[in-house]
Amino acid sequence: MRLWLKIVPQTQPFSLSTAYNHLLAAFFYQALPPDVQAFWHRTDHGVHRIHPFSFSRILTPFTTMTPHQLHFDQPLIIAISTADETLAQHWLHTFTTQPSRTLANQPILIDTVRVETYDAPTSTVLGLSLSPITTYYTPPGQSQKIYVGPHDPQFATLLYRNLTTKCQQLLHRDPLEPLHWHPLQLTHHVIHYKHAAISGWHGTFMLSGHPRDLTLLWQTGLGPLGSAGFGLWEARWHD
Repeated sequence: MRLWLKIVPQTQPFSLSTAYNHLLAAFFYQALPPDVQAFWHRTDHGVHRIHPFSFSRILTPFTTMTPHQLHFDQPLIIAISTADETLAQHWLHTFTTQPSRTLANQPILIDTVRVETYDAPTSTVLGLSLSPITTYYTPPGQSQKIYVGPHDPQFATLLYRNLTTKCQQLLHRDPLEPLHWHPLQLTHHVIHYKHAAISGWHGTFMLSGHPRDLTLLWQTGLGPLGSAGFGLWEARWHD
């Protein structure tokens, strides 16, 4: 399930840091009951759980920009998507029954919540990213992540590896078919999340795989770091 939020700032000007992903992540976690927050922040026998959601960048153009700050004078449009029905219902309940909230310590009103569902009807889709897509690996014995570009064959391999982890943790099965990635028009972005600089790619791509696997990726995001605001995408065309 995907929720599209129209957020109306209650003060003007409304400003956010240019590195706002962690602010949106906190906003969504704070909208969950405390026990649900605690569950998704726990590890399972030392293995960090895949968080089954992803959210978009703010899809409203900012009005002005000053050093390290974006200023908005229009409602903010943000999407959050999840494969977990319980999470979706928690967010839907919170945003519809408690619409007066804060974002980055500023009062906002959830004006509307639109629900979208999706079941991939075919095995090939044209995708458009709603937040940058990232892939990386960590060499053995090292701690530094190596980010991979979308034209590197490793990019597709790492996307499939991430899909496998999601299928195993969330659906208790392996992917039903191989995943094929074909980049079209993509631009490079560096997103700062807390103390990390994360390399990602924004734009259009072709994606092929089993429809049930594509549906899972639509729900949870393509690649890692969905719960940090990476990998959300929408389908623009099917074969």
